[in-house]
Amino acid sequence: LLTETSAFDVAEQYRNLLASEGWELTADRAVGFATQLEFQSDAGALQGTITTDTFDQDDDYTSIVLGLRVSAPTTN
Repeated sequence: LLTETSAFDVAEQYRNLLASEGWELTADRAVGFATQLEFQSDAGALQGTITTDTFDQDDDYTSIVLGLRVSAPTTN
């Protein structure tokens, strides 16, 4: 995703959104100039990462990369 909002502001918006929706923020770190947020819900059954950074092809934009993982339930 691309936006004209700053990477700092995008990361802050996602922190607030995740908290308001009941997701647990498990990591919040700088990776170079990027910000990476890791989160989970349902005791880790749903996990994700959001990375915000300046778009490498145009500094006027921020790129947002979102990844989601779903853990399969284990059965005995």
